[in-house]
Amino acid sequence: MDTIAMKMEKEKEKVSETSMDNLPIDVLSLIGSSLLARDRVHFRAVCKRWQSVIPPVPCPIHESTESLTSTAVMVRFPLLMFSRCGGSCFSFYHPICNTTYVLDSPEIANAKIRFSKDGWLLMSQGLKGIFFFNPFIRKRIDLPDLPYTYSFKAISFSSLPMSPDCIVFGVIWTFDDSARFCFIRHGEDTWNECTAEHKFDFVASHNNPVFHNGMFYYLDKNGKLVTFDPNNDSNHGWTVLPKPEQVQPCNFVRKNYLVECNGELICVFEGHVGKWIKIFKLDDSAMTWSEIESLGDKMLFVSRTASFSAATKGSKQEVVGMENKIYFPRFHGKNSVFYSLKMNRFYTLGSSYNSDDFYNTTIKMDCTWIEPSFDIFSMKKSSVGGEK
Repeated sequence: MDTIAMKMEKEKEKVSETSMDNLPIDVLSLIGSSLLARDRVHFRAVCKRWQSVIPPVPCPIHESTESLTSTAVMVRFPLLMFSRCGGSCFSFYHPICNTTYVLDSPEIANAKIRFSKDGWLLMSQGLKGIFFFNPFIRKRIDLPDLPYTYSFKAISFSSLPMSPDCIVFGVIWTFDDSARFCFIRHGEDTWNECTAEHKFDFVASHNNPVFHNGMFYYLDKNGKLVTFDPNNDSNHGWTVLPKPEQVQPCNFVRKNYLVECNGELICVFEGHVGKWIKIFKLDDSAMTWSEIESLGDKMLFVSRTASFSAATKGSKQEVVGMENKIYFPRFHGKNSVFYSLKMNRFYTLGSSYNSDDFYNTTIKMDCTWIEPSFDIFSMKKSSVGGEK
């Protein structure tokens, strides 16, 4: 009996030693993708085979009250910034680490996020107040008050606030044959108000303009483009382009986003509750939209206030396995939602969730994607408006 018992014990030990090693890669991948960031670190440390299954965690894990300027955020991976029910507190969510950082900044209390670029926010406060703010260096630069209550349908800026060629451009409204907008150049004390005419229908959308090749490009709901050239006095620089013609991937477009990616313009169309996602690239020579099915090593971060691209290779935020995906300001539980162009489905990191639409997800409203920036140039004194 002792011999039989010993044999059975050895068989159990043999199974326990080899069963996990022999698991198929897809099973290991499923297990690894369901782990939280801290557990993924331990998972990858088991052996090289397990390490190859899931992407690395690019930063150390901290509690939710960790300072925004901690070592963890120094990894230049885009963060989702959103308001914490008004007041002076804002959250910054790291989609890879599944970690939230909290910023309490009285100088931006009750301010609204309007746009984000290169680590700087454009925010409004009160009825007419508008200013730049860099949350990573806690720097605020006030712009001259607006001529009337904030009412922009879309707004953006061209370059860093301290740059002499920085321009802020906002669209107020567009009709069938005309549009009204404002802009202000670096160093100016008042806003320039303009009403321009156009010959082609333009149905304004809520995505923000993109500064590209010296001009602002603004995408309408059907894929038509308008340009604003601050150096062109004709029609105040406003032009509705006859091409590209509108693109309708399906009968109903819920939202769209304009993004500059690798020096080219890309538009993302989102169907009702995310039932479909279509991506088009602008052919500058023919001025036509052509559908694309892959982003290669690029990833897109889209939201109503800011949309931009990032590389997953040869960059400061290099992360294996994050390429060819679109990241939305949506959550399933506590995990952010992304869309895989390879699989044509929505997923999250940190759970086994996958879906072909946005059902059972929530969206952050007063939010934006922002790229961490600690550039020393940001500390230089500016002549645009006042400083705080």
